[in-house]
Amino acid sequence: MLIALRDLQFRRRRFAISTIAVGVVFGIALLLSGLSAAFANEAERVVDSFGVDGWVIGAGTSGPFTSSKLLPATVGDELAKRPGVTEVAPLLASSATAGDTNVNLLGIEFGSSFVPDLRDGRFPEATNEVVVDAALGLGIGETFALANATWTIVGRTEGQRYFAGVPVVFAAYADVRDVQLEGIPAVSAFMIKGFPSEGLPEDLELLDDAATVESLGRPLESAVQTIDAIRVLLWIVAAGIIGSIVYLTVLERIRDIAVLKAVGSSNASILGGLLVQAGVIALAATLIAIVVAKALGPGFPMAVELPNSAILMLPVVALVIAAIASLVGIRRAVGIDPALAFGG
Repeated sequence: MLIALRDLQFRRRRFAISTIAVGVVFGIALLLSGLSAAFANEAERVVDSFGVDGWVIGAGTSGPFTSSKLLPATVGDELAKRPGVTEVAPLLASSATAGDTNVNLLGIEFGSSFVPDLRDGRFPEATNEVVVDAALGLGIGETFALANATWTIVGRTEGQRYFAGVPVVFAAYADVRDVQLEGIPAVSAFMIKGFPSEGLPEDLELLDDAATVESLGRPLESAVQTIDAIRVLLWIVAAGIIGSIVYLTVLERIRDIAVLKAVGSSNASILGGLLVQAGVIALAATLIAIVVAKALGPGFPMAVELPNSAILMLPVVALVIAAIASLVGIRRAVGIDPALAFGG
């Protein structure tokens, strides 16, 4: 073990360069984990912010925020009469453009209990007043054009985004209905408190928050799968760097390893030294990776939320990768003949 550590010191420049390279690769992989986690977290935050007991949508549709099939507004009156239901409010979800920025436009009733928490400002009280997420980059009192109308910001939320960081604009249901549906009384879903004890008609379906979050994540499944595939490729690249360094070290130390074997050192102790070297590179690289991820994350155009679980698991994954990557070098070390110690 001491020889392995002294060898690290002797070849410190090579090991430093390889450690930095592996650390950058690990850091990018960690950023991708944070990006994937943000997709899931943002959907949960939006759904949880309404504080509903259930979401009523048309049977066979995808979800409250993603369905293109609308329900008549009169369905809300029928739901309110059902035993067990204590409150009903409409939700009209659509995509729009605020100035040059894509937004998720949600029409709700601000007089209901289904409203998000405000970071600052107040809820709308007049026509074409809105609450926007801070990610939109506009302040209270500013205006923007949306759907051939001018809207004034009176309040702001924090963290209300979905569909990969697209900010949410909350407006009065009547305003959204007028600009998006030309006044047609229809909704994307109904938010309810309580549960209908007699069930719902066959043409309606009741979703809980978990199912609604799942429906919000469905359009991003391909993106998440692509991120996961790239992350696996990055692990392979890191393994290749560590493996090549260990293998080169074995090639340069063939005579040294032969001498160790000739004086009675076991294969286990020699291989243990190689694993120590790989482990030191991997653990040092994880520290660099965390610094890289923390430094680059705020600069990403989309939100990156580094989960503590990913940070805690990184050293474990790094050590496993280092051990696997060392196998080629270890195999070469095992095959070294002790007689080489006495060669010319």
